[in-house]
Amino acid sequence: MIGRVFCEGRTAKIEPKRFSAETVRPFEPVELYDKLEFLVGSAIGDTFHSLVKLRSGFWSFTEIPGDDGLPGVA
Repeated sequence: MIGRVFCEGRTAKIEPKRFSAETVRPFEPVELYDKLEFLVGSAIGDTFHSLVKLRSGFWSFTEIPGDDGLPGVA
């Protein structure tokens, strides 16, 4: 997991998660986070549903409960 994306309609907030560069090798952690920001910023309409419906061989998003008990996206 690179980060948790909290969605509310068309808006989203990314909470970065700590991970070691070893776990994402050969990719660069900063580039992965930048790509996550791009994907979230590119989501059209309802951010949550756009991310969950994304079809990618590399990226996946799923609903998870947030620390406050509200749904989030990872």
